[in-house]
Amino acid sequence: LLRLSDSIYYTLYEKFFPVTGKSLNSSHFESLFRPDVRRWRERIIQRYRKPGNEEYLLLIPCSATKPYSRSPSHRYFHSLIEKSGKHVHEVIVTSPLGLVPRELEYTYPAAHYDIPVTGRWYGEEREFTIQMLEDYIRLNRYRGIIAFLPDDLLFLKDFLDGVDAISIFGNLRSEENQRALLEALSSIGYVRESLADRINSISRFQFGVEFPLDGKRITRRYDEIMIYESDEMYIHFHPMNGKILLGKGGAEYIASRNIYTVEIDNFTPKGSIFVSGIRSSTEDIREGDEVAVVRNGEVIGTGTATMCHEDMESQEHGEAVRIRRIFSSS
Repeated sequence: LLRLSDSIYYTLYEKFFPVTGKSLNSSHFESLFRPDVRRWRERIIQRYRKPGNEEYLLLIPCSATKPYSRSPSHRYFHSLIEKSGKHVHEVIVTSPLGLVPRELEYTYPAAHYDIPVTGRWYGEEREFTIQMLEDYIRLNRYRGIIAFLPDDLLFLKDFLDGVDAISIFGNLRSEENQRALLEALSSIGYVRESLADRINSISRFQFGVEFPLDGKRITRRYDEIMIYESDEMYIHFHPMNGKILLGKGGAEYIASRNIYTVEIDNFTPKGSIFVSGIRSSTEDIREGDEVAVVRNGEVIGTGTATMCHEDMESQEHGEAVRIRRIFSSS
């Protein structure tokens, strides 16, 4: 009944499912049809595009530990990649999310779902995953594809053979498969990592647009990426949040695109904006989204939505936005 309800009323339910959270229990088959899980799969295909610099795809399995990069298995994968001296775009194959590009591993629900790694994939899981991978490869062109996967993902082999992928299945820690992966990596070209391309892939997933980053200064501290316009923060990705936070320039760009924007009455908010003070909000806003706050046509701050657009428009009481920053008047 829950599965049927999620399927029939997805368009309605999705609007009210937050884009952030602390955990997601996906131990049941029905989790395939949860609105936030289905939204992830749709955004990967409809919004997300691989970083522009990435030319070679490496498909790898998920891990019980989240984010994946902290797991022993993914540290092992990284050690082999580093040993090869090559750079590849890592995409994790998992259920119920389907595919998780490495740069999105901190984003909800990729960093928050809990699923037992049983090695068993049900028929519909297999169908979802094959179709999603087919759509992903069609929309994201790579010069080469390598699959380094356990035997429980052998159902992908026919598709991978059809796209001329180098497929390595079985015990991924065996010496034979280690050598096979290193040999496959040695056959591909050299690619330089691009932080600008990486952040824009994240922004496409989160906001549906890329930011104009030419001429801006980009710095990195581990997986944290800061982008400055002059000396002012433009946008900021922090793994703790798993999303891009907006500086003034970033908020102005978002508002200029008429997305993720809340327009308020003529007042200066302190800690929160309540629905009584909102004039309008864009339809794309979900609880947990980062939004630009506009007053009299000017971006005055940023915040986190604590309710979706529909509730902002229909409710008479309640907190709608928790202020993150108010910009000083120029």
